[in-house]
Amino acid sequence: MNSNLPTNLAQLRLQVDNIDAQLLGLLKERLVVTARMREAKKQQALPLRDVKREQEVLERISRLNAESFPQLPAERLREIFRTVMEWSLEAQKEAGAGEDQSSSRNQ
Repeated sequence: MNSNLPTNLAQLRLQVDNIDAQLLGLLKERLVVTARMREAKKQQALPLRDVKREQEVLERISRLNAESFPQLPAERLREIFRTVMEWSLEAQKEAGAGEDQSSSRNQ
């Protein structure tokens, strides 16, 4: 960090850095949980992608956003969550690829 910045700005940037670290940790945690969901879906013979569930997530996030202040731009928020859900789907696919490779090695 630039030591010539006003103290207040430096403190605010530190707060943003801390928030970014928390967001990163939460995204990683979400990916770990969704990768584990693959096994539950497999046991119930469900497809990895659930378009209805994705729509429910977007609607819930939109509702939570509308109930809070300040509100975030709705379309941008949906874009962020669509991306997060795509990452989650990829994590489930990757978890399955690892399982497929280990099961073929065990045969």
